[in-house]
Amino acid sequence: MRHVAVRVATAVLAGAAVILGGPVSVLLAQSAFTETVHNAPAPGRPDRHLVVEEGADLIDPIRLVHVDEGTGLATRRRQVGHFNGDDPADALAEAAWARPDRIRPVTDDGAGERRTYVIDLSPETGEPSRTVPAPGSLAHSDRHDAGSAVRYIPEAPAPAVLRQL
Repeated sequence: MRHVAVRVATAVLAGAAVILGGPVSVLLAQSAFTETVHNAPAPGRPDRHLVVEEGADLIDPIRLVHVDEGTGLATRRRQVGHFNGDDPADALAEAAWARPDRIRPVTDDGAGERRTYVIDLSPETGEPSRTVPAPGSLAHSDRHDAGSAVRYIPEAPAPAVLRQL
């Protein structure tokens, strides 16, 4: 009877490892295949960097926008935006600092419509109050909350401070 219990326990643990291991391995593989394509210090803040990474979310090209605060092992990474390169309305064209506590990512649909997002960061921690969400959400619509930290500016031309990626 004891051998049967050991076999059952082993089978249950192996099944759990397969079920849980699949999604975990996909997440680990996804993060391993990103490449930094832009890394710029904030004006007057060498400890704060705007980082843009390019990679793939299974088969879709993505661009991830982060703010890194600190140096070495004490670096904190905060996600600012996640952009899907397969969706023309969500393709990141530019990202740059507007000032030490403000980032301006710009999307371009390829047909002349550019969307400029203004993302304010905490001056002390670098943490954004919100991130740029996926298309179809409130931040991608023409409505916005005037007090929110993420604002969409319809059809605004890109300011000169932004760099083309």
